[in-house]
Amino acid sequence: MRLAGKDIDYNDPDLEQSIAKAIKLADQHGLIDLADLPEPWKINHSILRGYRFTNTKRDTAMSFFHLSNESFNIWSHALGVILVILFSIFLFPQASFQGQRGAVDVYVAGLYISAAAVCLLCSVVWHTAKSTADLKSMSAFASVDMMGISLIVTASMVVTQYAAFYTQPFWQCVYMIPSLLGGLIGLVLPWTSLFRRHDLALIKIDTSRLPVTRRWIRVLFFGMLCLQGFVLPSIHMMCAEGLSAAAEFYRPLMRIFTPIAIGAAIYAARFPESQLPGWFDYLGGSHNLWHVAVLIGVLRGFGAIAEMYALAWRRS
Repeated sequence: MRLAGKDIDYNDPDLEQSIAKAIKLADQHGLIDLADLPEPWKINHSILRGYRFTNTKRDTAMSFFHLSNESFNIWSHALGVILVILFSIFLFPQASFQGQRGAVDVYVAGLYISAAAVCLLCSVVWHTAKSTADLKSMSAFASVDMMGISLIVTASMVVTQYAAFYTQPFWQCVYMIPSLLGGLIGLVLPWTSLFRRHDLALIKIDTSRLPVTRRWIRVLFFGMLCLQGFVLPSIHMMCAEGLSAAAEFYRPLMRIFTPIAIGAAIYAARFPESQLPGWFDYLGGSHNLWHVAVLIGVLRGFGAIAEMYALAWRRS
């Protein structure tokens, strides 16, 4: 989200006046335009209409049910939570996920299922609470969304490492323990000034001497997490068992990462709304497409885990 730049003076009369005006317009008309939003709430300048702006916790929560330019983002991942639960009950029975380690196999797979549901739920909460007129609260819910991303990335890495080194407990620990520690760090960083603007961070760290922006800090953190969690284990397997064995094992992951990578590129480019501002305010914008890509990737994860487990059991 666009919460970067210099600190905000919360006592600035112009900001207070802008917030009060936006609240009044939202009370009168329900939805307001981008031009009516106070500057810190202008996250995507190519989405011109359909904004909520709520002044109470109740109104913010109830806006979940109101049509807005966030409705697709909210309901796509709300549906995703339901689908993850249904998949886990009907398509992911425990009996079919117990190899030589029995219930441990189920618990590790369950880690992914739980993280997937929580990640999507965090997204729903963020996109619902995005309308609040309280800037500090909005920033806090953005951190909740980033926590969900850390959870699903960590869970994906751990279940992959568990299956990749199924008969090698030592190497499981070598890779899984750092991944879990990285995941814990990923739950804390969204609340620090490394990820959030200094005036909005709960944990303040001096970042003035860092040579990169907060956006790049986030990119570097998740990049290092994926390097440790996916790239190094795949190289390890390739060196130990050969290219064909590594390719066979990691191929299912491509079905997860391909739509997510495409969605991330679309999201980063803010396409197509950047080319036709106002045309995709309610449907078809980059964030909508990103949500679809994430949902496809998450649901494909069930099949990928099943395939990786089957390969692990066959090799054990």
